[in-house]
Amino acid sequence: MKKFLKKNKDQINKHYHLLGTGITLWICWQISTLAGIILGSFVPEELGLKFAIPLTFIAIIVQDLKKIDHVIVMLVCGISSLLFFDAPFKSYIIISPIVALFVAALLFRFKK
Repeated sequence: MKKFLKKNKDQINKHYHLLGTGITLWICWQISTLAGIILGSFVPEELGLKFAIPLTFIAIIVQDLKKIDHVIVMLVCGISSLLFFDAPFKSYIIISPIVALFVAALLFRFKK
């Protein structure tokens, strides 16, 4: 891996790296914003943010559905949140991730 990394020993033209990265980030941001505006117009108005927020979280976890241990942890977290839903002070929001982290630690230990 070390052979692929090149160092700029003279520290020349560093500003071009910063400028290139900034411009690339700005272009990606503008494209993503435009895609959000266009794709957001397909969401019916009666769904509004009630639909967009869960859709965002679904898009985040899609990649994790390919790994069985991740699916197990997600299911445990969901089921435990349903089981502890009536906990006082809405503490199921804290209890269910703790239970899922415990299960993830057990899966990690058994995986080794």
